[in-house]
Amino acid sequence: MGSSTGAIGGLYRDHSGSWIAGFQMTIGKCSPLQDELCALFIDLKYAWDLGFMTLQVQTDCKEVVTMLNAMHADISTFSLVYAIVKLH
Repeated sequence: MGSSTGAIGGLYRDHSGSWIAGFQMTIGKCSPLQDELCALFIDLKYAWDLGFMTLQVQTDCKEVVTMLNAMHADISTFSLVYAIVKLH
């Protein structure tokens, strides 16, 4: 897997699909997997900072879903997986 300058973004919609908030930022050199994990971490942190209590998260990255649904994700040696799991 190659590395390149990463950019991430997220958006938040209400139950009817109306836009509430969003963000975008560059995150430096990283792999596509790191991009996805970083985006999810920042998305979740931002959403909770905004006071959202219930979220429906969508991603097209099967590897991220697999990593987060792993039985021992809470002790993952992959720091971003561990950070995401520990956010709640």
